[in-house]
Amino acid sequence: MKPLQLQQMQPQLDRNTCEYLTTGDGFYRQLIGFDGMLLHASAVIMDGWAYLFSAPSGTGKSTHTALWQQIFGEERARILNDDKPALRLENGRFYAYGTPWSGKTPCYINQRARVGGIIQLSQAHANKVRSLSLPEKYANMQSATSGLKIDHQMADYLHATIKHIISYACYAIGDSYRGQRGAIFERPNSNACNAVCYIVVCNFAWYNNISGIIATLNYCCQFSFSNYIVFYTIDGYLFGLCRSNAAQ
Repeated sequence: MKPLQLQQMQPQLDRNTCEYLTTGDGFYRQLIGFDGMLLHASAVIMDGWAYLFSAPSGTGKSTHTALWQQIFGEERARILNDDKPALRLENGRFYAYGTPWSGKTPCYINQRARVGGIIQLSQAHANKVRSLSLPEKYANMQSATSGLKIDHQMADYLHATIKHIISYACYAIGDSYRGQRGAIFERPNSNACNAVCYIVVCNFAWYNNISGIIATLNYCCQFSFSNYIVFYTIDGYLFGLCRSNAAQ
């Protein structure tokens, strides 16, 4: 879609915003076919390694990475991108790249660094860090990327990339949700166009078939999912991407 087309569809947006959104979408559609993805995160380079802090808008990603610069100095801790760094698998290793799509702040540099860790931030009364479980890693990564999952081919590309990246060190800081045995429900950015509203994670050990899973999820959520887009499996877990009635 071209900027002018988007502006005609959504006249409340100015030309610069339309250009920002359409170029970012076009870039992502190309990147995702080359073992890559954009992640909603603030990324900082420290001693040659990239650390990405992901969380919903308003949690404090930019504040957190700014503290790295305050404590370690801007020469040692550099902001790679403050909103949407690119990740790409190259020769068995993941690298983070700066991109010009950095949200509300022009904080980005045209560099890359090998990924040292991906951290899910949440606000809490005390500082604590823990490793994420496999279902949490997958759900967090799916939640932190765009709504291209409504396209089956794009969803397949994205799943293949995430399947590799969750082997990396993934942590949670704060009181982020711990997945229980039934399911994990994550709601990505509600402002994203055509976004998948929920990511469902189930352990096969508790369910015999797909219909049983769907019935349980409908009961747990207390409303019906009208469009299950696709299911994937990793190490005995079922990951379902779906839209709720509200997203229709």
